[in-house]
Amino acid sequence: MDDVEGWFWEEGIPSVMAIDNSNGEMLRRLGLLLQNVMEYAIQEASRKGYQPVATGARIMPSNKCTMNHLFPSCKNNFCQLLERSRSSERGIMQKNETELLLSIISYCGFEYLFANDQSHEEGTDISSIVENFCLNDLLRWIISRDSSPSHSNALKIDYKIFQYCLDALPTIIQKKSCLGVN
Repeated sequence: MDDVEGWFWEEGIPSVMAIDNSNGEMLRRLGLLLQNVMEYAIQEASRKGYQPVATGARIMPSNKCTMNHLFPSCKNNFCQLLERSRSSERGIMQKNETELLLSIISYCGFEYLFANDQSHEEGTDISSIVENFCLNDLLRWIISRDSSPSHSNALKIDYKIFQYCLDALPTIIQKKSCLGVN
């Protein structure tokens, strides 16, 4: 039985959640899956008498229930979505990609997603990485989408991610830096 469980978490779930050639509908469904898993975990924690705790962008049940099995697949998808955006001619994500990114950030939180980030020097503070993501990726998406009324729904999602970024930054100085205020 342990072999089946190991295969399920180590190979089955990651292959089902892979977004390599996913269409928009699959991305939407993955986002909904993460939202529903989080809602269920919060309901179960509340039912057992635990209070949900906010940790950065993430609201997790304070009993630390075992949602961590999905984290590696989520982190992989997060990295793939960022890479797609950075290498794309448009330089921005489609709305369904942005929705999935928001779900992943809400589910995992920046601390997990940027832990051991290979694109930064070892020992770089997570808040610095979040600040770089905000300034180098997110603001580019916002500026690109702001010029087109057809992107208004995706722009709202970008602003929600921006809010999560600001919430993840521990100091007022870092928040001001992200906002371009000195």
